[in-house]
Amino acid sequence: MTGLLILLLVAGFFLVLYYLRSVDQTIEMRAKQMFESWREAEKARLEMWLSEETEKIRQEAVTKSRRVVIGQAIEQVIPYFPEFTYNPKEARFLGSPIDFLIFDGLDKPGDVSVVFLEIKTGESRLNYRERRIKNAIENGRVEWQELRVR
Repeated sequence: MTGLLILLLVAGFFLVLYYLRSVDQTIEMRAKQMFESWREAEKARLEMWLSEETEKIRQEAVTKSRRVVIGQAIEQVIPYFPEFTYNPKEARFLGSPIDFLIFDGLDKPGDVSVVFLEIKTGESRLNYRERRIKNAIENGRVEWQELRVR
């Protein structure tokens, strides 16, 4: 009888192990299904978001490009605007790294002032290179040189 009891206990133990393994496989399979379902849903959301953001980025690029072109066009004709207080004949358009170099008073007798002028439209700001030039001028790091070529 003890042998039969041991045999039943061992058989029961193996049945429980089999059942637990079956449950473990079911849980693992269900977890994989849930993960795949979640992954597909997130992938669809990501694709939708990417599509929307790509369109926004394109629109922003077009808008920014349009502003740059308009700004460049305005820079070319700004000497003829009422806001431009210098004689247009004394202004030289450079475009880069600054917009204008103005020789104020050059067409009249007396002293001449040299003015570095950067045109900005809207809420645009000086870029890094423009700020460096502004700082050089404000700190007196400006000089005259002559180069004679023979």
